[in-house]
Amino acid sequence: MNHGLRPCLLTLALAVTSACGPSVGTSGSGSGSGSGGSTGASGGTSGGSTGSSGTTGGTTGGQTCPPITPEVITADFTVNPELSEGVDTLSCVVLSVTNEQSSTTLELTCGGPPDAPQVTLTYGALVHTPPALIEGDGVTLSVAVDTPFWMNRWFALFRSGGAESELLAAGIRADRLDPPGMTFGEFLQGAADLATVDGLCPDEPGDCGKQRRLALDLTAAGETTRVVSPGDGVAGGLALLVEFATLNVPPIQCSDLPGEWFDLVIERQP
Repeated sequence: MNHGLRPCLLTLALAVTSACGPSVGTSGSGSGSGSGGSTGASGGTSGGSTGSSGTTGGTTGGQTCPPITPEVITADFTVNPELSEGVDTLSCVVLSVTNEQSSTTLELTCGGPPDAPQVTLTYGALVHTPPALIEGDGVTLSVAVDTPFWMNRWFALFRSGGAESELLAAGIRADRLDPPGMTFGEFLQGAADLATVDGLCPDEPGDCGKQRRLALDLTAAGETTRVVSPGDGVAGGLALLVEFATLNVPPIQCSDLPGEWFDLVIERQP
């Protein structure tokens, strides 16, 4: 199944997805969407091209599943070399900021493991909002890794310094919303949270049987927006771009796919 919204590229290099009423699962409750899901690619880490959600302002009105149009979105980040399983948090200083139309690249010098003192972080989208960062600013970068069979990954970038940190960007490419040992909301230091919503979209053919698109509710600063995969929306000054929020409907005909798959980017707006 092809589905997506806008071209979106997120790369992190380290030198260092029911016909009945909707069911909602919050981060920290498993995924709350029930069984099965994937992007349909080998290892559950890719699902091909995607299309626009057809939503207005990125949100879904009522209990509807918007049609998919053929605009492409991808959301990804990589860590090379891979950090150990669990959550690593690095305190960093910005060495340089390079803003382009669809991405920002940050060169960072970071404390932490002696073999990972420097980080290059590149993230963005077709309609990209550069972060308000300059050389010398302090940031905190959290990266989580989990490998049940495929690789689950999370990242979060914060402005550090002052009384409170500010979430600038985050991403998930995993079979669940929550990183190891904590909820996604905790991983984001309480700045935002996500909940899955099932029951909006019908079952559709997939590579390994039937699959179903999910929605995600993003809550931030007392506001909530609902984004049906694939799609986007804004709440509390944070934009959510979802490439995949998908589950497979049992029986699943492949043995090497996760039950669900989430591939998304969160980015602060002005």
